[in-house]
Amino acid sequence: MLTEVVGDIAQALALPIAVLALVVALVVQRRSAHSATIQSVYQAFGQLTTLRIEHWEAAHLLEMPENYAIQFEAVHRAVGRVSANEQERLLLLERAVAVRIFEMFEQNLYEQNQAHRAGEKQRLGFLQDVEGFFLRLLQNPRLVWYWDPQNGNLCQYAEKETRTHYDKVMAGLPLRADAENPYSGRRPRGWRAVFLRWRTAGPRLGASRRRPRSA
Repeated sequence: MLTEVVGDIAQALALPIAVLALVVALVVQRRSAHSATIQSVYQAFGQLTTLRIEHWEAAHLLEMPENYAIQFEAVHRAVGRVSANEQERLLLLERAVAVRIFEMFEQNLYEQNQAHRAGEKQRLGFLQDVEGFFLRLLQNPRLVWYWDPQNGNLCQYAEKETRTHYDKVMAGLPLRADAENPYSGRRPRGWRAVFLRWRTAGPRLGASRRRPRSA
């Protein structure tokens, strides 16, 4: 009789225990995925730092719009006058760094979609914060030019969903596309020269609401 009672109790508890084990496994899995995402993101930020150190000639691509003109001028001075062949090499390097930045942006969107489908709110929120960083960085005038299908056309390397998302989140922002590069030997001119003078001794200029344009 006692054996039957114990058996009945064990049977009754089997399902709740299995459900509890599944819930615990899911919680552990989500926490593990969140931790792995944090580690992956900071490794990516480390890659950006490495790019800045090892390929300082393209450091202007890694600046927020507010600092872009000053870094452009710094790279221009550091590179100095170069041959036509060296200028082409530097342009290839600049383009490669821009591709890497866009790849990191797209990877973030992929991971957001995965977290959303899995219902991982904490991980999704973290990835959305990271996207905020990239959305600021992608307003860098040279990156705007490289993404633009009428200019650098690097948007063609991104998936359709990524291009659609980019167009949506960038719509209405005061973007400026910079067609110039810091390797030509020419001094900064136009809006860059104005920006440099302002950063040296002037009040903050109001944000332009014009459509993206080439300098």
